[in-house]
Amino acid sequence: ERLRREAAEETERLRTEAAERIRTLQQQAETEADRLRTEAAADASASRAEGEALAVRLRSEAAAEAERLKTEAQDT
Repeated sequence: ERLRREAAEETERLRTEAAERIRTLQQQAETEADRLRTEAAADASASRAEGEALAVRLRSEAAAEAERLKTEAQDT
């Protein structure tokens, strides 16, 4: 009887430890997921800003080239 009780207590202790470990791992996973979401949002924002800057530059270059071609056509 004593051995059965000790085994049951040990089993319960191990179950409790496992449950605590699972909760800890879930919290760590949620924290990491939040960090990754924040990082992804920052990356997306940076990419969007880079894309917008590139679009502005390309529009400026296209306008300058169009003006150059217009001037060249008028000169000929």
